Amino acid sequence: MAYSPKAEKKRIRKIAKDWQDVLALYEWEITTEYVDGPLLVDGALNRDAAGCAKVNWQYRSATISFNTQETAKMSDVELEGCYVHEAMHVLIREMREPDDDLKHEERTASTLAWAFLRARGVR
Repeated sequence: MAYSPKAEKKRIRKIAKDWQDVLALYEWEITTEYVDGPLLVDGALNRDAAGCAKVNWQYRSATISFNTQETAKMSDVELEGCYVHEAMHVLIREMREPDDDLKHEERTASTLAWAFLRARGVR
């Protein structure tokens, strides 16, 4: 199947809708951004990232961005895992201090995403 940004947007929207209640994201102002190419992650262009989250936790607002060229390479299960991982960043970002690197947050987001996915029978 040929790459279609519109089809990727539809896939991501369905997953977001499925997880919004489970993760209580309806209490946040979340914008989803669909980018046809590399994402800007923590100030640097990242060609490999399929998703990233920019979180303003003080105001319960966030933007979750997806590189639709990368998400197109993913199965539905992989894309769902990517979405839940980025959603975990929304929920835990406030725990990172400004000078911390991202390693601990990435590990925590991955672990929580796997746990939620497994609990829902996805993995």
